[in-house]
Amino acid sequence: MSQPQKPGSNLLTAILLATTVFLGLQLLNGGASRNQPVADKRTSTQILADMRKMNAEGKDITIQTERRAYEAKLREEAKAAKTPESEVKKKVIESWVLAMHTSTKAGIEFRQAGRLSTAFNSLDHERKAYLGDEAWSKAKIAVHGISSMPQTEITGEELYQVTVGKLGELNRGEMVWGFFPGYQAIDWLVKLTGSQAWFSYTFAALLLALIVRAIVFPLAQKQLMFSRQMMQLQPLAAELKKKHTNKQGQLDQQKFQLETMQMYREYGINPAAGCAPALAQMPLFLLVFQSMLLYRFEFSKGLFAWINPATSASSNHFFAANLGQNDYLLLIVYGVSMVIATYLQPVTDPNNAKQQRLMGIGVSVMVTVMMFFYPLPSAFVLYWIFLNIFSTLQSLRAYRLPVPPLQKVATVAGGVRPKSGFFAKLMEEQQKAQEEMLREKIRGNEKNGASDQNGKAAVQTTEEGADGEPKLYKPKKTKK
Repeated sequence: MSQPQKPGSNLLTAILLATTVFLGLQLLNGGASRNQPVADKRTSTQILADMRKMNAEGKDITIQTERRAYEAKLREEAKAAKTPESEVKKKVIESWVLAMHTSTKAGIEFRQAGRLSTAFNSLDHERKAYLGDEAWSKAKIAVHGISSMPQTEITGEELYQVTVGKLGELNRGEMVWGFFPGYQAIDWLVKLTGSQAWFSYTFAALLLALIVRAIVFPLAQKQLMFSRQMMQLQPLAAELKKKHTNKQGQLDQQKFQLETMQMYREYGINPAAGCAPALAQMPLFLLVFQSMLLYRFEFSKGLFAWINPATSASSNHFFAANLGQNDYLLLIVYGVSMVIATYLQPVTDPNNAKQQRLMGIGVSVMVTVMMFFYPLPSAFVLYWIFLNIFSTLQSLRAYRLPVPPLQKVATVAGGVRPKSGFFAKLMEEQQKAQEEMLREKIRGNEKNGASDQNGKAAVQTTEEGADGEPKLYKPKKTKK
C-alpha cells in the first residue's frame, strides 16, 4: 500500500503547471508578435542610401538586415511597375556587393578571419549564380574604401578576388588552436613535388591521409581487435539471453544485463574500452580539418581529373573549377566510399548484422548530404576518400589476423587480476559501480514482488512503523 500524496505536493505541482502554461502562452504570443513584419515605409532608393551610409561607417552586421529589406522592397516595387528581371537582378547584385564589401572591410580592419570567411562564403555562393552575368563581372559599384582597400569602385568579381587574397594572407599567420602551424605543414607537403597544379595538391592530400593513418594505426588496431574479442563473446551472451527468457518470451532485462557485465569482467573485457581509441583519434582529425581550411585558397591552384576550369565552365559550374571549391561529384564518390567501407567491415554482432549495416549506411548518407550544404574544399574531400581507403584496408587486414582465444582472468577468490594503467582501473571501477546499481534494482524488484505475493495470502493487518510507512505482517505459525 503506497502512502497518499501530501496536499502540499499537489499544490506545488499545480503552481508549477500553471507557471509552465503561462510562460508557454507568453512565448507563443511574443513569438507571434515578433514574427509579424513591421511595414517599412521607405522606398528601395531610400534603403539603398542607408546601406551606402552603413558601408561608409563599417556596420557589417546591420547592413545585412538592410540588404534583405532592400531586396524585398525592390521586388515589391518591380512587380507593381513591371520592371524587367534583368534590371532587378542588377540592383540585387549591387546590394550584395555593397553588403559583402562592408563585411570584408570589417574583417580586414579587425583582423578577424571569421568575418572574412562569412563574406567569402556569401560571395562564393553568389559568384556561382552570377559569374556569367555582366552585372557581376563588369558593373562598377560605388563603395567607401579604406587604406588597405582603397578602391572607391569595385565589381563583384573584383571584390571576390580581393576577399580571397586578404583571407589567404590572414590564414598564413594563423595557428590552429593557437600552437600548430597547419598552413605551413600542408604547404610543405605541396612543395615536396614542386607545387604542380595537376599533381602536387592531390598528392599532398594522399600523403596527409597516409601520415594521419600511420599515427592512429595503433589505436585503430586496438579498437578493431577489441571488436573481434566482443564477437567471441556473442555466443555466450546468446546463452545468457536464453537463460533469462521465460516461456512467454519475456526477457528479464536487469538480470540479463547483470550477468552479461559479470561475464565481461570474468574475461577481462570492458565494453566501454572500444570507445576510448575512437575518441582519442578525434583531436587529430579536427586538427587536420582546421589546417586544410586555412590552406583552402592555396588549394584553388590545384586541379584533379574533372575538377578544372574548362569542365566547370562547360557544366555550368556543377563541377568545381579547382580543389579549393566544393565539387558535388566528388561528394558522391565520398559517400559511395563510406558505404563500401561499411559493407566491407565485418559486424561485431552477427545477430544484428543487418541493423548495424543499415545504421552505417544511414550515417554515411546523412554525412554526405550535410556536406552538400557546407562548402568544403575538394582537397579535403579527397583527403577523406584516401583516409577511407586506408582505414578499410586496415580493417580487412585486422579481421584476417588470428585472434587469441578467450581466457578467463578471474581469480579463485572471485576477484579480477589488476590491470595496469589509470584508465583501465577507472573503467573497471565504473563497471563495478554499474553492476552494483543493477543488483540494487534486482533486489528492489524482488522485494516488491515478494511483498505483492505475500500480500495476497497474508492477513491484512497493518501497523505504522517508526518512519510512518505501513507494515504488512504475516500470521505467525503455531506449533502443533
